[in-house]
Amino acid sequence: MLPKLLPINFEGEHVAISMGKKQGTIRFWLRADKMTQSGKLPVQIIYSLHGQRKYYDTGIRIYPEQWMDKKVTGLAGNVAKKLYNLKITDLPIKKDIDQQNATLQAIIKDIREIETRHELDRVSYSSQMVIDELNRIRPTATKT
Repeated sequence: MLPKLLPINFEGEHVAISMGKKQGTIRFWLRADKMTQSGKLPVQIIYSLHGQRKYYDTGIRIYPEQWMDKKVTGLAGNVAKKLYNLKITDLPIKKDIDQQNATLQAIIKDIREIETRHELDRVSYSSQMVIDELNRIRPTATKT
């Protein structure tokens, strides 16, 4: 019988998988301490497993007001003009926002597949091993 796959958990809770083990926790973090000159913040993933945290830079850079409910959203024109002095033509477009959200979902999927591979191989793994493998399969993050 194949193990039942559980939905991705964005709430920072552990989710049980087959063989009685736990998946790591995936959380997003907007790095306010790494703001670019244009006012964008990098979106990082904090991956935790057995109390050990590792960080992964997604390569995505967004304005803080674009982050809502754990995903990238549009930026209101009045906010863009007032806070960032952006013209309407400089606003993030839907195509780019959709691509950023797709990238975040793909990274989460890759992490879960790495965990599953270790589970199926019956290999004990750490958060460092998962992030190292993620960096191997996603070597260059595109800055957006």
